[in-house]
Amino acid sequence: MENKYCFYSDDGYLHKIPMEGERYLESEGNYVKFHGRSGYDLARLPFVLVLDLLYSEKLIQIHRSYAIFIEHVIAIGPKSVVVDTLEPTEIPLTKKYRPKLMDHIIILKA
Repeated sequence: MENKYCFYSDDGYLHKIPMEGERYLESEGNYVKFHGRSGYDLARLPFVLVLDLLYSEKLIQIHRSYAIFIEHVIAIGPKSVVVDTLEPTEIPLTKKYRPKLMDHIIILKA
């Protein structure tokens, strides 16, 4: 999504979402939380629509309700991913989405 900016509509205003600082997305009913390093923006949008519009190699769905920006991952466990926020945040990782995440990383072994 080069040279485009993401906005959501609320109360007649278009609010910009600073995508360069986003860490992960969370679906909450009819809303999507765009989590940054120190807080989040809440937009009334379908999660699947946001995933389709923002699709990139950097945004990876890891759970039916979560997608992460891979550059902000600091650890991957068997059932969760830790994302770099003010206090590192652990996000669930399901078996269904784990292979897609693993396709985006290189594992170094001694």
